Amino acid sequence: MGDTARDVAVVAMFAIGPVLLVMLTSFVKLSVVLGLVRNALGSPQVPPGLVVTGLALVLTLFVMSPVIEQVVDAIAPHAGGSTPGPGGGAGAPAPDAPGPDAPTPGAPALPGEAGARR
Repeated sequence: MGDTARDVAVVAMFAIGPVLLVMLTSFVKLSVVLGLVRNALGSPQVPPGLVVTGLALVLTLFVMSPVIEQVVDAIAPHAGGSTPGPGGGAGAPAPDAPGPDAPTPGAPALPGEAGARR
């Protein structure tokens, strides 16, 4: 059963990958610009469309590399298979720390709150 699910996930990624490439990157813009440059040079067939697409793909990877690095850095702590539990994460508050709704010491209470000063 696990192999079947993995195979379905791989096929889904191959199906969704090109859509994500077109929607989330500058691949289409680079392809259009390189096509316009090719036509502006007066040779609509040289270089071939496959070369223009390859150049657009390489330039897309170059342009998107900082974003890819940030995504990899964000996923790296979770890639070990175990995510930190409650209270064990890097940004988890201390167990005795007040919650986000706790009033700040010394701050005046808002009207209508329980225990508001009058």
